[in-house]
Amino acid sequence: MKKTFACIIALAASALAFTGCYKDDSTSYQFDVPGVKILADDTKAFAVGEESVFEPVIEWDGTSENDYTYVWTLEGFETISTERVLRYKFQNTGDAYLTFQMKDKKTGVVFGQDFKCTVSTLFSLGWLVLSEGDDHSSKLSFIHMTSFDLYPDVFAEANPGVSLGTNPQRLSVHNIAKSDQVLVQSNNGKDLIEVKGWNFKKASELKYEFIGEKYPDEGGEFGAAFVAYNNRSAELLISNNGLIYDRIWPTSPTPTSSSATFQNLFFSPQAYPMAVGDYRITYCTYPGDNTYYLPLYDSLKRRWLAYFHATTTTYSIPEFVCTAKFPDGYNWCTGMAADVNLKYAETYNISSYKSNLLQVLERGGVYTVETGLLTYATATHKITVTTPAQKTIPASAGITDKTVFCMPHGTGTNFANNPHVFFSVGKKVYFFYPTDGKVYLYRDFSKDENAPSGDVVGIDQNGNASQLAISFEDGHVFICNISTTIVNGIRQSNIDPEKVDNGILAAHVSGVPGKIVDVNFKYGKVANYTGYKIAY
Repeated sequence: MKKTFACIIALAASALAFTGCYKDDSTSYQFDVPGVKILADDTKAFAVGEESVFEPVIEWDGTSENDYTYVWTLEGFETISTERVLRYKFQNTGDAYLTFQMKDKKTGVVFGQDFKCTVSTLFSLGWLVLSEGDDHSSKLSFIHMTSFDLYPDVFAEANPGVSLGTNPQRLSVHNIAKSDQVLVQSNNGKDLIEVKGWNFKKASELKYEFIGEKYPDEGGEFGAAFVAYNNRSAELLISNNGLIYDRIWPTSPTPTSSSATFQNLFFSPQAYPMAVGDYRITYCTYPGDNTYYLPLYDSLKRRWLAYFHATTTTYSIPEFVCTAKFPDGYNWCTGMAADVNLKYAETYNISSYKSNLLQVLERGGVYTVETGLLTYATATHKITVTTPAQKTIPASAGITDKTVFCMPHGTGTNFANNPHVFFSVGKKVYFFYPTDGKVYLYRDFSKDENAPSGDVVGIDQNGNASQLAISFEDGHVFICNISTTIVNGIRQSNIDPEKVDNGILAAHVSGVPGKIVDVNFKYGKVANYTGYKIAY
């Protein structure tokens, strides 16, 4: 929508519309209307929450800016500025309609132009960093995906005087149709703050999203261990006691409408009833992508289960059925041996009813990588595990209890069916390639300028699995490339990981306030989450 208009605030407005001047014979008075032009511009884009500056291009026709007064209005009614150059903070994303008017002080003639603008967010895509201040306060910072600019403690800036909790634990990103929301977990899961992803304003406290607007009792022991979101299914909250609470999309398994937003839906205050008996869920795999089930690890019986839903099937926790022989003590279906400890797990090669599960397991100080194919059968409502395989990570890798793991993955990415398990040891990051059973050094961060002094506390991929964010406790975040060229080059000895300048490092961001506790990629909108189409 755009148009140019000129109107005369005078008695002879209609005459001037045809002649461009006015003559009063009785007084011999006349004046000329200047040929001022305000040039159209429908390409303007602004960022929500940031001061936007817009200077319209004006052809003055012999006049000057001092000859006029100015008014900017938003959506046709709200006056937002009386200056020629607009300076304004937009509060909402989407299309915005601006009207600019300039009035000749001498003649009263008003010239104007309408502009259609796009308001997006600087905070759509990038890495979220959760840290703990000296006073134990939770701090949320943001690193832009392409510029790598750091926005430290961005929640505090957007919410002056509002607490984000204390003793922070972890982040969860919830992806909905138009944008995303961020859940910040603090105080052993008792403080759960929802944050708007486009401007980092506080959206809600999670307790108000339970029926009855309070958390479940659990004998006074309730706290959230993690929140898992599955695009085709439900959002699950797993309590510290290992109980499941679900929030279901009411109309469709895929949240494609604006009605499928968090504050329109509620968690049940009653724990999910498990047909498979007692359970204690302590782990889940990647909670997204286009699969109908969400694998969950039951540490009580040391087995895997899955929360399942499709439009034609009721919600259920299907049992796993094993049709192949596992190594002794490693059967995921009936339960693994008491001395086998789960350290990490992830799904890959994902489709609606199938996915591969990869686990890192520790037994007697020996670390192994276990893989297997999970297939859901609609006839029996059970998941069958086939082709289990085991590879031992060489002891020379030096894995410890502080090691952080990450397996890049995702539909349409280079790692969709080609697992590489990245892991940290001290200030070094390696990757294990199950295909050949070897460990490769990826990068030694102690050699970087302004090297970190703390340990790695988080590793997370970006949406299309082309980069990793590797965060250190003492405020350093390294954004690193993991393209096929990089990982294959390292495996084939064409890239020397001992060199600092070898194409691996994309950015080194330091200055995150406080002690980092978690890092998480922010997808922006649900299309980025499900299709790995990383776009604003």
